[in-house]
Amino acid sequence: MKSVKLILSLVVAASFIFGNYSCDDDEPVNPDPTPSDTIASDTIPSDTIPSDTISSLLGTDLIISEYGEGWGSNKYLELYNPTNEAINLSTYIVVRYSNGNLTAGSPYEVALPDVDLEPFKTFVISQDKKNGEVSGDDSPLWQPLEDRVDYFVNSSYDDAVAGSKCIQWNGDDAVALITDEGEFVDIIGEVGVRPALAWIPSAGESIRSWSSEPNYDDGNGVGLTADHGLVRKSSIAQGVTTNPDGFNALVEYDSIEVNRFDHLGWHEFDGAPANNAPSLTVDSVYTVSSFAEVGDVVLTLNGQDADEGQTLEYYLLDGNYFKDTVTSVAYTPFALDKYSGEVTVADDYALAIISYDIYMQVSVCDEYAESEAVSFVIRVED
Repeated sequence: MKSVKLILSLVVAASFIFGNYSCDDDEPVNPDPTPSDTIASDTIPSDTIPSDTISSLLGTDLIISEYGEGWGSNKYLELYNPTNEAINLSTYIVVRYSNGNLTAGSPYEVALPDVDLEPFKTFVISQDKKNGEVSGDDSPLWQPLEDRVDYFVNSSYDDAVAGSKCIQWNGDDAVALITDEGEFVDIIGEVGVRPALAWIPSAGESIRSWSSEPNYDDGNGVGLTADHGLVRKSSIAQGVTTNPDGFNALVEYDSIEVNRFDHLGWHEFDGAPANNAPSLTVDSVYTVSSFAEVGDVVLTLNGQDADEGQTLEYYLLDGNYFKDTVTSVAYTPFALDKYSGEVTVADDYALAIISYDIYMQVSVCDEYAESEAVSFVIRVED
């Protein structure tokens, strides 16, 4: 049977924005902008790939399917297997060429784990800065991003730790996937070039990044690799295997607004098998007693998928946030189990002081497509 995910992703409200800073740039990299409205693993055994796979459109190696340079620690890279065979990741390395450098070095290189990435599946990489596990001025991953990550990389920024400076790009760093023999598999940006300041509408200022107009590294047009995400076009089956003479991102990528994670964990690819997008329906209002205890079930989400035998997973897209107006303390009242779809009480103290309905927005994904978002509120009653 084909096993597939159902995804319910959570985009945390702006109140969850943490301190933003640059590790090694001399310009501010992650200001506190308002998001702009820009452009918008489970496995399948190789011997059961559907017959409607379009072989003429298949790739021959991994590609970078999504790149993100978000606020704080929200940096990520998604890899995709566009072939009809599983690919073991242990012979691949993700490299950050910082600030126009032609070479990287161990702290900037992440060797990938011994994992078989099955055909038409993704593998998401980000920093090991999980919510609740960072301190001081450091900022955690937003929960909706954390929920979709497959591999967390030590990001201590320590020269003695391999890979600890890799997933720290700021928009002006080339990022590459290479083999353990040093051959390029795919590249974002241009190795050896540090782009100039380019206007970022969502930030309201200029930040070093590759931009939308020629020469793409001299600040013309709008910036695309800082304070943005890039999603590979569905027609692209092969990576960039030679260092480009100029990086025009919009040839192979669509630009999406900063801190948007609802495309992670799946990738639209023209050569993949046909697939029916899943769906999810919910009631408009659910209720819970203010005396409920941690772990009590409030509701259970049930996704629908026309493709039989698919395993569903659930994530939150937005909401699940309450801020006490007296103390200014923020609470996350509920928890969502991405496997069972159960929404349970996570903070019973919050239930006792909540003064308004708690909004939640959800969606469902099957690793090939994601449904439209649906929303509901949870009303706390005495």
